[in-house]
Parts: sequence; C-alpha cells; structure tokens
Amino acid sequence: MRHPKALTLIEIMVTLAIVSILTVGALSAVSGMTRSETAQAAGHRHAVIVSSLRNLIEADILHATDYETTPEGFVLQTMVLLDHVTMRRRHLPVAVEYQIRLIGERSWLVRIQRPALEIPDSAELVWPGVTTIDLAEQYDSETESDQLQPTAYSVSIDFEDEKLESFSFTVRRE
Repeated sequence: MRHPKALTLIEIMVTLAIVSILTVGALSAVSGMTRSETAQAAGHRHAVIVSSLRNLIEADILHATDYETTPEGFVLQTMVLLDHVTMRRRHLPVAVEYQIRLIGERSWLVRIQRPALEIPDSAELVWPGVTTIDLAEQYDSETESDQLQPTAYSVSIDFEDEKLESFSFTVRRE
C-alpha cells in the first residue's frame, strides 16, 4: 500500500525562502513609490509657498512710492491698502512692513499695514519658518545709480526648514 506523497521539510523551506524574497521586493517597491510621492508633494508645497509669497510682495512693491530697509525686513510706502475683510485692494496711502518675528519658538514672516488715515493698523502672519527677507535696489546698467530711481527691486527669502530652498525674485518697475 502506498502512502500519499507529502512535502518534505526542504521543499517547505525553499517555498518560504521564495515567498520571503518576493515579499521584501514588493515592500521595497511600495516604499520607493511612497517616498517619491512624498518628495513630489513637498516640491509642490514649496512651489505654492514661493508663488503666494511672490504675488503678495510683488503687488506691494509695484505700488510703492518709497521704501526703507530695517533690521527685521523692510517698509514700503504705498497707495494700496489690502482690505482684510474683502481681501480687495483699496487706493489709500499705507505703510506696509514686512518683518521677521519670533512667535513662540518659530520665526514668522509678518505683514503689517499702517494706514495714513484713521483706519486701525492690521498685521497678518504670512508664512512660518522664514528666517530672513531682504529687499535691494537694482539699476539699469547703462545709467548712474545716484541719479535715477531703481528700475527693479530684488527680494530674497530664506527658510529655517532645510527642505525648503531659499529663493529670490526681481520686481521690475517700468
């Protein structure tokens, strides 16, 4: 009489080894895809930060009549007040100050509006983790910088998060 054929210990061990190798390979592939998606999301987040900061600051610079640098940032004298209720710009004289403030244990870029009229000052937290913001004049290379108004302003912003690259941009005033 014949006994039914059973799996030997060696056959079971070989099967387990193959399954283990396939499992490790699958987990490695899924982990790589997750890291790739995370890096892509971080890149998109940084692009959104850069775009929103640039749009806000650029609008203020384009309407500025004068500026002054401060140790914490800069102040623009402008004719456009950002209404915080409607988020629309109004044609009113206002000093707009961008500065870095330490709030809690984190540095923040803060935008402060000081209207010339009897409208209360307003401040808004623009973005966390900004360590420096600088504004510098740029002149047309063909003219003397002592005699003319700047043709552009360069803005540079640094972040405390090493994953976010510092960036700079130029606002042309034609």
